[in-house]
Amino acid sequence: MTLRIPARVFVYLFAEIQGFDFWTEWHEVHGEFYVDEITKNYVGESVVKKREEIRNTQIGKLKTKDFLKNNGCFTFYNTPAELKDKPDYYLSDDDLMYWWDGTDTVQLSIRMVETLTRWSVELKKFETEINRDEIEDYDMLKSLLELLDRANHEYRDIYAFQNMFYEFAQNNKDIHYFAAIKLFEKILDENWETGKIIQSVESWSTASKNVICNEGRITVKRFLSVLANKKLREKCFGF
Repeated sequence: MTLRIPARVFVYLFAEIQGFDFWTEWHEVHGEFYVDEITKNYVGESVVKKREEIRNTQIGKLKTKDFLKNNGCFTFYNTPAELKDKPDYYLSDDDLMYWWDGTDTVQLSIRMVETLTRWSVELKKFETEINRDEIEDYDMLKSLLELLDRANHEYRDIYAFQNMFYEFAQNNKDIHYFAAIKLFEKILDENWETGKIIQSVESWSTASKNVICNEGRITVKRFLSVLANKKLREKCFGF
């Protein structure tokens, strides 16, 4: 039997019969047992060869959005009537803005580029309307925490990237950061009607992807991604 059965099986059976703890017994004696048992191969030669071919096959390049594409049979199950006229949500490069590094690895859609342009115009408008006294009396950290708490409460599971949070907290008197917070508040207001459907979700794992990734909620997440991506933020917002 010892030609075929690992020693730990015998120790396990002994521990079970005697009422001992297997791991205690095994750690004390396993170095004294045989380790040359023969593992029987139940797989045919053709299967072994096929598996070897698969292991040696180089995997082709695959974009992140394609690798993470969620298209199971229950992905869009039970999408509510108010979202039936909306296209099904699929992960796209627009959701990968946080990782954009200036190359063509992430290619934003025309619609997303238009949204970034609109945000840039709105940001500049805020900057021209802000006066220095308003900034001096402004508590950046308090306002940022309140808005993030509101975003998480209303849109559910919305968080700032850590590097972005500390950067904003350290630039609490800078007009660019001040305007960005104002724009964040505006985006939360504008997208609430579309995004509030997330409040209907009871089970996150079984909810329709169209509900979890509704346009309002995703817009808020994407805006935070732009603020966290310094290279993209500088390109779009100038700071």
